[in-house]
Amino acid sequence: MEIYEHIFDIKFQQITDQYAEGILGYDAKYLKVHTDCLVFSLWESKSNAFIGYIYFDFFPRDGKYTHRGHYMLQPV
Repeated sequence: MEIYEHIFDIKFQQITDQYAEGILGYDAKYLKVHTDCLVFSLWESKSNAFIGYIYFDFFPRDGKYTHRGHYMLQPV
């Protein structure tokens, strides 16, 4: 991720369970879909403008696809 930060002039900030609860309170469960899921907020370095979130969900569990996948989300 440091390589991407350098190339694209962005920064990642990991969203921990405690940080998510501090931002959203009881609704933090909507930001982190599972405790095993890693969530990062993505920011422009120079302007400090928020770009979006990136999710990493590496661990298998019931109800999840059994293959690897990459899914693009569209802004709304």
